[in-house]
Amino acid sequence: MEREATEEMLRYTAEVCGKYREIKMLAEEAEAAWKQSLALMAESKYPSEKEMYEREAAEELEKYESARSWMKLVNATVSKVKEEKARLVLKQNCLEGATMKAVLVDKKAEIYMSRSTATRYKKKGLAELSCRLVPLQSRLEELEKNIYKNEPVWS
Repeated sequence: MEREATEEMLRYTAEVCGKYREIKMLAEEAEAAWKQSLALMAESKYPSEKEMYEREAAEELEKYESARSWMKLVNATVSKVKEEKARLVLKQNCLEGATMKAVLVDKKAEIYMSRSTATRYKKKGLAELSCRLVPLQSRLEELEKNIYKNEPVWS
């Protein structure tokens, strides 16, 4: 990339990577809740009950679609990282949560990247990814608002 990644850009990228697994889990939960609400709506006998489940299903569907869009946007941005090994480290370590010594280079031969090599590629990948993610920040934050809209707040 032409631009140099600043500390703030790198912090935001690390935050996005940290949120990825959480949003993936929320997407799975929202999908299950949406399907359950649709099933309950189909079984409902009373119009008010049917409306309630229909409303719940619509909210869960919106949450699910926002989470899927957020993840697709992040995945597409990671896919644009030029260096293949940096993409591998970003996908496996940052998004999927694999440890640095468990970054798989070749599945068939079960070849893993060394921790120091993975760390080097992670630094390169995060720098490029941060330059690509920052312009998408407002879109990602908008999708996050839809995802967390009806989440309970813990005190």
